Amino acid sequence: MKTIKQISEDLGVSKQSIQKRIAREPLHSRIQPYISTEQGTKFISIDGEKLIVEAFANRVCKNNMDMDAGGAMDKPMDSPGHVDTVLNVLQKEMDIKNTQIAGLLASNQELAAALENATASLQAAQALHAGTMQRLTGQEQPRGLFARIFKKHKE
Repeated sequence: MKTIKQISEDLGVSKQSIQKRIAREPLHSRIQPYISTEQGTKFISIDGEKLIVEAFANRVCKNNMDMDAGGAMDKPMDSPGHVDTVLNVLQKEMDIKNTQIAGLLASNQELAAALENATASLQAAQALHAGTMQRLTGQEQPRGLFARIFKKHKE
């Protein structure tokens, strides 16, 4: 079990910033079972310490440094336990981004296939239109065998 002061030294943040974080939700309700008071001193169990480290790791991921409610900057958090927590959070975020990228690639492949189909349809429509225009302009189509035998030639 550690005191708030010991945890603040491990994390490299002020004692006040930890007390403020513990006083706010959602950490407040989660950490209560892990806090005990002896002779006016708050002691936090190892599980409670992990919750505090996670809370500060989430803040570091957002700001890269901890800011207390007054806007004053605390020390950067680079203790070994904290670094592992930050790395875990960053790994999870990277996994999420990789999943999003894979989804976008699949979507791009579908769009490329749809574009190819649309292009082929457009080319077919253009060819059909060209044939229709040719008939309308009066250009003769080649005559078949029966037409040559039974019909008179134009002169």
